[in-house]
Amino acid sequence: GAQRMADDANKNPPINPRTGRPMHVTPEMMVEDWVAKNAFVALNPGNTYGLGGANHMRMNISTSRKTLKAALDSMSNALKKIA
Repeated sequence: GAQRMADDANKNPPINPRTGRPMHVTPEMMVEDWVAKNAFVALNPGNTYGLGGANHMRMNISTSRKTLKAALDSMSNALKKIA
């Protein structure tokens, strides 16, 4: 549903506070926001890492195994609620 949500958001796009211009909302932005709100985990849209990353999400895992496990468990639990 991320594409549908992005399409809906783009009907009345949010304003970029830095430029004052409308922002184009992507499906990746919708996933990033959903995961942050529901799993309390920060992901990055793949396209921020280059053209090949479009339609993907990235996770910086330079942390302890304990913290990584907590993040993955939190994401798993959030996803189970929508399945």
